[in-house]
Amino acid sequence: MKRHIFKSIFLVLVVLSPLTSHAQKKLEDFLNKCAYGTPAEVATALKAGASPNATDKDGNTPLMYALENGNNPKVFKLLIKAGAPVKTKNSDGNNVLMEMAKVFFMGRGTSTYDVVESAKLFLEAGCAIDEVNKEGKTALMLVAAHGDQSRLIFYLLRMNADAKKKSKEGKTAFDYAKTNPTGFLKSTKTIPIYKENNIDAYTALKNASNP
Repeated sequence: MKRHIFKSIFLVLVVLSPLTSHAQKKLEDFLNKCAYGTPAEVATALKAGASPNATDKDGNTPLMYALENGNNPKVFKLLIKAGAPVKTKNSDGNNVLMEMAKVFFMGRGTSTYDVVESAKLFLEAGCAIDEVNKEGKTALMLVAAHGDQSRLIFYLLRMNADAKKKSKEGKTAFDYAKTNPTGFLKSTKTIPIYKENNIDAYTALKNASNP
């Protein structure tokens, strides 16, 4: 009797393996289209049944693939219209807004799409502005820590991002801005940078973090 059961299990595994492999290939193809394909290619894949809710082994969604590789903003809109989740977190605990902040200090995507418009799109779709990742960091903290995204910092502050919130390290976004290796958030005599109301992003974070 046991021999028949084991034989049946083996047969099921043999039958399922090709199907699982095929499904994985389809997922990889779709994620690749989201990362590098045209809006038309992504739209075709969605119409053919590709799921905007799919995730890879690290929990990254099609929308994360699109933004991490600086794809056309029309792809973001297509995916969100098709039901792509903006609240889903990957294995690092990052949602799309946090992943977008991470992309910039990794040197990808900055010249391809408007960061503020993309952030606006994600927030309007329901992404939580003060959500934290596994390190207790918000999108505001991530973008303050690296690179020069002054416009995004000002936008997040205008949208009431909590600048007083602290990470698991006990640091605020301003604390992370202090150690930003580029130094491009703070105005100097030699570095002309983006300002709003005659103040730089560094000062804006400092003011917003005060009790």
